[in-house]
Formats: sequence, C-alpha cells, structure tokens
Amino acid sequence: MSSSDECALGCPGVAAVGSARSAVHPGPRRREEQLLTRGPLVLAVLIATPSGRWSSELSGKSPEARSARALLSAVCPGPPATESRPGARVVGVAVVEGWRFILGPALHEHTLSLIQADMAHWHRRSGQQFLDHRVLAATQLSQVMPGTEDLLRLGPHGDSGPARAVGDDILGRLLGQPRSMLAARTDSEGPHALRNALCRWEERLGSASTVAWPALAPLACAMASGSWPGDVSVCFRRGGRVNSCAAPTRPSERMISHVLRMHV
Repeated sequence: MSSSDECALGCPGVAAVGSARSAVHPGPRRREEQLLTRGPLVLAVLIATPSGRWSSELSGKSPEARSARALLSAVCPGPPATESRPGARVVGVAVVEGWRFILGPALHEHTLSLIQADMAHWHRRSGQQFLDHRVLAATQLSQVMPGTEDLLRLGPHGDSGPARAVGDDILGRLLGQPRSMLAARTDSEGPHALRNALCRWEERLGSASTVAWPALAPLACAMASGSWPGDVSVCFRRGGRVNSCAAPTRPSERMISHVLRMHV
C-alpha cells in the first residue's frame, strides 16, 4: 500500500477525518424520495453551553420539559467537568448523521422527549417539523481543554459556515492534547488517544467533515457519553430561520419549506 493510501492522521486506507466530502450530484429525483435521504456524516465537536440551543425548551416547568431533563440526568448524572467554570466548553467529539426528516413516530424515547418538550414550550405555534441528528459514535473529554474560550463565540445556534471553521480549529487543538483528555471507554479496548479513535471511526463509518456543535450542557454531555441517541432540530412554518433548536447541519431551505407545506 502506497503512502497515498494513508490518511492525514496516519491511518492506512482511509481518507482524513475532517476533510469535506466531495459534492455528489445523483441527478434529479422526486422530492418525496429526497425526504428519505439522510444528510452526510459530520464530525461534531460537542460544545456545552449554559444557554443557547435547547435552553428555553428544556428549562421550562412543563411536565414534558421535566421528563426530558430527567432522562438527560439519568444519562449524565451530576454536572459535567465543563460546568465547573462559566462559559462554553468542549466536552467531546461525535460522528453525527447530518439530518433525517422525522416523518413518522420518533425512533427513540429520548428523541421523543425533546420533541415533546419543544411542542410544550411552543404550544401556541403549529406546524413544527423535526430533524433527527443521530449519534453514531462518540467519546468524552475527561477534563476541560485549555485555550478554546476565544473560539467558542458562535452565538447561541451556530451558523453552518462559522461552525465548520471553528470545528476545524478546535479539532486541530484537540489532536495535540494528551491521551488523558479522553474519558475511559466501556468497550474492551479501553481508552484511546483521540487520533486513534478518529481513525477507528473513519474505517467503520467513512469520512466526515468537521463542525462545531453547540448545545445546552446536559444535552452536549449526554451526546458525548454515547448513551443518548442524538440531537433534534425544529423547523417552524414561520420564523424558521431564527429558532433556538436549529443544529449546524440542515437540508436546504427549499426542502424544509417543501416538508412544511406538506403538513399544512
């Protein structure tokens, strides 16, 4: 195997994690078929924030919000290490499916809990549609990574462009951190250096572009633990471009508008 078959991380036979996938144009397809297409994988640098995405929906007093908080607490009991100081902190890295339209029942109880908390919070709004962002692999950091505060200024929702640039920068810094930055894994192989973990994911799941993924601290921590199925985005018929649950990766506005019109 030639050196050209090695990824930038030194893994034979796989492309570099963090390199963007080349654009593929399969030709025209019916929109109904496109609704079943899942978004490309991303390598999400999980950022726990004290406010921002999901803060309003999960901090409410409704039974649905309390139920979602209880499920999150069961996955990540107690505050993560990143909450020992104020501000946003990197808590882990995960391979996340870009998006999937939730056109039927939610696939998991935890996903449904987020949907129900959103609908309870926005009970005066109708016609919400939801996107599932499934976690396929994840690892936690066992301590706060130093020197990232200046990078974590995405705003509450994290627009796609800035999120990708910040994600690349943070990932580069993470790769230079010591092995102890990873929490012990529960699998038989034990803890890995982040570089090794990324290579293992690449071999199993394929390449993924890097993106910073901010979320309310309990949700980001749960995703990093590998015990929470994923994140959810909410699309509103009105004001869909400004809502507190929009993830950094979403389908085109045209496709979202099509789905919203389908459910009028």
